[in-house]
Amino acid sequence: MIISTDQQKAMEEGHPVPLIVAGTECVLIRKDLYDRVKTILEYDASEWTESEMSGMAAIAADEADNAGPIS
Repeated sequence: MIISTDQQKAMEEGHPVPLIVAGTECVLIRKDLYDRVKTILEYDASEWTESEMSGMAAIAADEADNAGPIS
């Protein structure tokens, strides 16, 4: 794939470059920027399991116990 000089400059400056590839809208970004947002892109928004909810409840209870009095 060949990109224009303007697209290359934008990408080098850290800007996303919109592209159409085989009829599909895509965005070209530098790998270092992709690596920074990869964890966000892989976010799992599925329902929590009973185990995950129990674990979070235990953490919240522990933090509440250690919080001290409310002023």
